[in-house]
Amino acid sequence: MSAKRRHYHHRGRGKKPSHGRQILQSELESRGWSVEMRKRLLPPAGRVNVADGQGGAHSERFWWERDVLATESSDQFRQMLTQELQKKKRRERQMEEFLRRMEQISPTSAPKDEYPMARAMHRTFILHIGPTNSGKTYEAIERLKTAESGVYLGPLRLLALEIYDRLQAEDIPCSMVTGEEAFIDEEAGITACTIEMMDTAKMYDVAVIDEAQMIADPFRGHNWTRAILGVCADEIHVCLAPEAEDIVLRMIEECGDEARVVYHERKTPLNFRPGRFHLKDVRQGDALIVFSRRSVLELAAELDRMKIRASVIYGDLPPASRREQVRRFMAGETQVVVSTDAIGMGMNLAIHRVIFVESRKFDGVEYRLLKPGEIKQIAGRAGRFGIFDEGIVIAMQDADVIREGLAARAEPITTAYLGFPEILMGMESSLRRILTDWSQTETAGFYQKMDVGEMLTLHDALSAADRVTFGVLDKPTLYRMITCSVNIKNEAMVAQWITYCGEYLRQMELTPPTPCGSHDLRALETEYRCLDLYFQFGRRMKRHYDYDYLSRRRRELEDAIDEQLQKGKRRYAKRCVQCGGILPYGSNQKLCKACFEKMYGVGVLR
Repeated sequence: MSAKRRHYHHRGRGKKPSHGRQILQSELESRGWSVEMRKRLLPPAGRVNVADGQGGAHSERFWWERDVLATESSDQFRQMLTQELQKKKRRERQMEEFLRRMEQISPTSAPKDEYPMARAMHRTFILHIGPTNSGKTYEAIERLKTAESGVYLGPLRLLALEIYDRLQAEDIPCSMVTGEEAFIDEEAGITACTIEMMDTAKMYDVAVIDEAQMIADPFRGHNWTRAILGVCADEIHVCLAPEAEDIVLRMIEECGDEARVVYHERKTPLNFRPGRFHLKDVRQGDALIVFSRRSVLELAAELDRMKIRASVIYGDLPPASRREQVRRFMAGETQVVVSTDAIGMGMNLAIHRVIFVESRKFDGVEYRLLKPGEIKQIAGRAGRFGIFDEGIVIAMQDADVIREGLAARAEPITTAYLGFPEILMGMESSLRRILTDWSQTETAGFYQKMDVGEMLTLHDALSAADRVTFGVLDKPTLYRMITCSVNIKNEAMVAQWITYCGEYLRQMELTPPTPCGSHDLRALETEYRCLDLYFQFGRRMKRHYDYDYLSRRRRELEDAIDEQLQKGKRRYAKRCVQCGGILPYGSNQKLCKACFEKMYGVGVLR
């Protein structure tokens, strides 16, 4: 019999223990017991069914009155109770201070007031509204080219690089700044950068804010809010999908700035083609869409087996490798593209048909069907203007979802996300407590707080792994560290980040990531991401990094990744666990037909 059962069950002949009445958890809490006190001072709880007053019952934990009373008379209990009361009063004072700070930031609950330089200007916004392939970004960039000083703010490093290359090709001096690399031309008046790198203290003649519908993204949307409210430019061109029109206009109106709208129509028609589709029906100029890196590589392997050459595009692919895959497709070296939804932004490819091989994606929370806005963004890549007369959309599954998504009007965006106001770090509370309190306070109007989950994950990872470093960091420094761009699902990258946090205190020179020493594609991609972190952490935290080594090693990894993708994609195919033979794409089986029939009998597997 367990210790827990011995405590509650008399070891005699069926006699009930005389421990008095049962005290429920709710009563303990009313008497000042905290969770920590219960764990340390009381024996394990029992369970009892408690009536809910509506004819039902629920299970609730209880402790025997005798044990509770005996503990409450102890010095240890009184000491812990005093500490809990002091902690409660301290938390109340901290919350009062927090609310006072929030009032100081925005007495009228107006996030726009966080940007006094922009509020001192009278800015003119030109909203370019339309679907993909409608020329809205093209028109905005044409205006940017004529500016003496200007900035392009986009969602992807690849897009910033595309604008940088376009302007350089036209002999327009341009710099580029992203979280992973920077090309600075001191003579250039124009900068192309990812939106996270926007400088709110710099003045421009013209600014371009691209893909502003991303303002509704709970993790990155606050960057678009910050850009719209805070960019200091006389003329601001905002490119956005129709569903973001109302909320962006409301933000501009709150700022007291001027706005006019330019509507753009799609240059070529986009048509859905019903009917069954098989991989054997793939032809030159197709883009096949799936929603994971693994699916991209497995599908490309299946096409390779069918003698169809494919370029591949997915989120973890380095920008230079992605550009090389695009180049191969545009040059006719590959016949089709296999891509995730990464193709939906910044991919101006000569695609005739977009084929949804899959219609569900994992969004970080759940595995769900695509939303109309996502369908339109991806499908819109079909039918590039000037090359094709129309774009064609095909679905291999859930055809009704894809067809209806194309025809549907996307739901208007009703929420703009806000970033964390750094002025709050002056409070006495821990950074974790400040972030948590801020995320849980209500916002006014259509604003909502950004998701701070990834920041808290990095905060806790550093605390658990390196208590010495964590203990001596001040809040502003710690905040700069936990807002680095780190894929928290990549253990190697998180470990590299923790190493750099420790090196920050010990030395001025950061240590480059250890070469992976492998030809495995995943290992090569991870090292590349760690090199990005090496550069980003150095610039953000003002520590030295070896730029020559960084550039050289990046090129080596890009070449190695291209080689792995070129050698033959069949190594990424799903294989029979028995004989190693290639299984058909999409197969849920672990055995090929021959091995299955050998093991279980002929004719069983269909």
